[in-house]
Amino acid sequence: MLALGTSAMELGPEVAAVFGVLIAVGVLSQFAHPELGGVVLPTFSEVFRPWDYHDRIREMTLQKIYGASEGAKVWNAEWNQRAIDIDLRVRSP
Repeated sequence: MLALGTSAMELGPEVAAVFGVLIAVGVLSQFAHPELGGVVLPTFSEVFRPWDYHDRIREMTLQKIYGASEGAKVWNAEWNQRAIDIDLRVRSP
């Protein structure tokens, strides 16, 4: 990405600005969730623990599909099953 920025600067500030916008759109597009109403950015802690970001998106999606209370129940059931699966894998020989 640095080489792309350097090449853009050689072509002029207008081209560099266009490349900067394109890079910013590309970075933000990974957080776009139109089914949840737009862009959902990770919190500061989720930047360093991306699996927490994924879990939050999954929970929000379930709540959007099933409603807040039923979605929370489905999420808790999935979370408990995942914890059981991990526990069983650790204990297997």
